[in-house]
Amino acid sequence: GYFMVLSIARRWPLGFAMGFGAVKTVAADALVQRYMEGSDSFDLRRLGVFFTFGLVQVGFVQYQLYVNAFTRAFPGAATFAVAPISAKLKDIQGMRNLAKQVAIDQLVYHPFCYFPVFYTCKEAIQGGAVSPADLVKRGISTYVPNALEDLKALWQIFVPTAIIQFSVMPMHLRVPFTASVGFFWCGILSCMRGKQIASAADVGKGSSRSSQPVRLSEGMLVRSNSIGLHQAPLKGMDNTSMER
Repeated sequence: GYFMVLSIARRWPLGFAMGFGAVKTVAADALVQRYMEGSDSFDLRRLGVFFTFGLVQVGFVQYQLYVNAFTRAFPGAATFAVAPISAKLKDIQGMRNLAKQVAIDQLVYHPFCYFPVFYTCKEAIQGGAVSPADLVKRGISTYVPNALEDLKALWQIFVPTAIIQFSVMPMHLRVPFTASVGFFWCGILSCMRGKQIASAADVGKGSSRSSQPVRLSEGMLVRSNSIGLHQAPLKGMDNTSMER
């Protein structure tokens, strides 16, 4: 049961983090496709994006950062996390280290690693005979116009999450905790960006549909046309033109 899961996480923290990250990310997008978008069948290309992202980025990379790197950079982090609240409040250096971990996570890791990797994975799953360098270039060029919206959505959820994660969670539960919260985040991200994959695939196949709008979320619109994908603000647009 519950304690067996905790035991597995403690004994094999990296493997558990990677498996947990992959499963929860795919599950989140599957729920979005079936219950929020009303799809009769699953988009395997999208699920492939989120599986790869969850296994490697959420599981492996975040374990290396949150556990291995932060343990070396902030030697007292593990002790601080399991200390009583009264002891935490008296630990000035521990509080400073907490603030530094949150800042690195939200202002460095997510803008410059998490999102660029996500968009590059999306481009890779879409297919096409392009070099790895071209995949990265395409991913970055798609990420940059979306960066502000993505980060604003992220910070609303993950700044509070990071504070709890780095102040309360033992090291072996840091990744599973943020991944659990990430279950809901992946649903948001799937709604915001997932349909770009299907739209881009149509463009690559030479679809004749022109300027067909696809609603994402929170003020962004993607149009599939003969050129490719581009973003435009939804302000001033008639809501009837957007999918619901």
